[in-house]
Amino acid sequence: MIRRPPRSTLSSSSAASDVYKRQGVDNRAPDHEQESQVVFDCCLLSPNYVDETLFAGWVSGKSVKHVHTRLVYSSEQSSEDIQILPMIEDQWLVHQGLEHYFEQPWLLNSQKLHPIHSIGQATKLIEMYYSFDAEVARKLMGHKLEGNKSNTRLNAIIRDSKKIHADSCRRQYRNFGRVLKTIRSEYEAGCDMPVKDLIMSKFRLPPRLANSYAQILFASELRFDLGRDDMMVINFLAMCKLISVVATAWTRPQGTLAIDNQFIQNLLEARNAIERDIYDMATVAERFTFENSTRLAFLGLEMAMEDPKRRKTFVDGCYKTVLTGMLGIAGSLEKPDYRAQLFGNVLDKVQQPLLKVNAMQQEVVALFKYLRELSTSLAEQQDLAWQKFVSTIGVMLTTLSQVRQTGVPP
Repeated sequence: MIRRPPRSTLSSSSAASDVYKRQGVDNRAPDHEQESQVVFDCCLLSPNYVDETLFAGWVSGKSVKHVHTRLVYSSEQSSEDIQILPMIEDQWLVHQGLEHYFEQPWLLNSQKLHPIHSIGQATKLIEMYYSFDAEVARKLMGHKLEGNKSNTRLNAIIRDSKKIHADSCRRQYRNFGRVLKTIRSEYEAGCDMPVKDLIMSKFRLPPRLANSYAQILFASELRFDLGRDDMMVINFLAMCKLISVVATAWTRPQGTLAIDNQFIQNLLEARNAIERDIYDMATVAERFTFENSTRLAFLGLEMAMEDPKRRKTFVDGCYKTVLTGMLGIAGSLEKPDYRAQLFGNVLDKVQQPLLKVNAMQQEVVALFKYLRELSTSLAEQQDLAWQKFVSTIGVMLTTLSQVRQTGVPP
């Protein structure tokens, strides 16, 4: 049930004169005093409180007319609630007046014109304002959140999104860009909090919503290419899971928007050392060195794959391709343009070879355990970087496998 706020009450000196006249009292001043008489008009306003039901309609981009029509024809409305158009119009003005404070939630408590009942209601309204549609967020992931190209992309999303109002799409886009700009400013000022915690602190968002924003911002900051046709089948939740693996393991300070350059450097050195060990270019040809590496993999996976026939099929079918793919991905992370292709490379160079041999989950786990221990000649920091890299790709593959089977990330 929509509650109507009290209507404004107007009281003036003329109205007071009418009252005195009815009571037989003449309140007019003598003729010689009339010229200096001052008349005051007093307007007493009842404050407009925020109605959460109507606020939800405004946030979703619906018009006053649309909301009014739905309320009038709703079976839940009684006959006395039919004439509610002025109240809805008032509420839309209230929402527009509060939007400045929702854009900067740390200022919300400073406004007094539109009272909010409690801290709980304020938190709920902020969460509603910063909510988003997974379809819109998924299409924006990895792209810039400002500029002309982004506006063009947003217009395309609006055209394609039949069930989402254009104003709602624009609000979501502006929110993503505003939060990213604020977080960048905080980091430039010396803050080292994880993105999720910083969003919770600054924008008063609940943990789950703040975490989603963190993955969207990280993907945008690193310009990950997530819009390929074969990647768009990965839904928003699954993509957040994939991004969070990288955002947690490869950043410094951990959980921020900055890739750990020391980790990348150590990984590159580890990759070069492993490649030298495998190819051993100074002594023998590639064919023989990879044959030796494949033979070692066949022996190393014996405990995980007891059937020698299956083990041979698995190793011969995907080991070399997966290993060279992993080395290629590791070598590409140094340059931002190549780094942007990370997720596509994992699909093409690691997942696809495993799919061709119908790799089971336990087989993939065994293979990646073997790959983590591939070289024993690495320095400690290089070894740690390589193990972290392999573990990250392994978790990504587990997530992708779960999504392929159930459509839901683990």
